[in-house]
Amino acid sequence: MGKVLKLATVVASSMCFAAQTGVAQGQTASNSQLMLSPVVERLSASDISDILAKYEITTQLIPYEGQDAATLAASTEGGGKFLVSLFGCEDPTTGADCRGAATYTAFSNAGMAYDDINTFNTDAQVAKAVNVAEQNIIVFGIQRFFNGGVSRDNIEFEMILFLNDMQGFLENRQTGATSISDRASEKPGGKTDNVIASGTTGTVSLRRAGAVSTSGAIAAAIANTGNASFVYDAD
Repeated sequence: MGKVLKLATVVASSMCFAAQTGVAQGQTASNSQLMLSPVVERLSASDISDILAKYEITTQLIPYEGQDAATLAASTEGGGKFLVSLFGCEDPTTGADCRGAATYTAFSNAGMAYDDINTFNTDAQVAKAVNVAEQNIIVFGIQRFFNGGVSRDNIEFEMILFLNDMQGFLENRQTGATSISDRASEKPGGKTDNVIASGTTGTVSLRRAGAVSTSGAIAAAIANTGNASFVYDAD
């Protein structure tokens, strides 16, 4: 309880479960049907809330802001704030039957160097970081389109890896780094120069990604400035 579930632990636990099931059932074919969620091409905000609730992460649907996206504000027990914006929804006001999701959070870019962000983007398991110089924040996120089918198990696993990435970032952040907000024009086209900010729509768009809420990202950055933790409880 209360510890980040590392990828190796997940894999080891899965292998152990598979081995035990194989002994009990004696048939690989029947084993493959156990503990698997169905493949779907749409998920709803309620599905995401149910997934995160398993890890004592609370969620709240933000009142609809337009932009054809439904956004959940999520909080870990340690105060880590992040958001899940679902897009391509049949009903974006409630987040029903959506075709994709962006999971993201943000931190102030004060004290962060380009090399720090590039290192994160190289080492992280799933998350990517982009610098939003106009707002003095760094947005960290993952994107998933549901076209072709996904399972809740897969979405859950990716979210766990995202939380692992964010906790790793917090633990490894170098407080003495040069601020990228002071060097925003030094490396055009670099890994941190892939954010499009729009003051008219109130969103930032990650390349090859859907729109995410700028106001939500800023709020997350403010909330994450203290002793926030992305460590979660896993039964």
